[in-house]
Amino acid sequence: MSKKRKNIKYIVPGSVLTRVENPELVTVMNFNDTGDYFEIDGPAAVVWLQLAKGRSVTEITKNISKKYSASSEVASKNIDKLISKLLKHHLLMST
Repeated sequence: MSKKRKNIKYIVPGSVLTRVENPELVTVMNFNDTGDYFEIDGPAAVVWLQLAKGRSVTEITKNISKKYSASSEVASKNIDKLISKLLKHHLLMST
């Protein structure tokens, strides 16, 4: 996890709608910028739902590591990649 993101909390912009299909499958739609939608599944969907609830990256990393029996380093790296993609597509904003 990038040290800058460690304790940052993120918010989902008002233009983004989340549809939860099940706890490990969500559809995320951005109505303002592009109208694009994304399906997020597996651990990434769990991360998305926790980000949307305002949990810190540190807290999410601990939760994912425990839930999926992954090392903190692996979880952190994957969460950081996901957050970068979400920010790039304007699906997430830092607080």
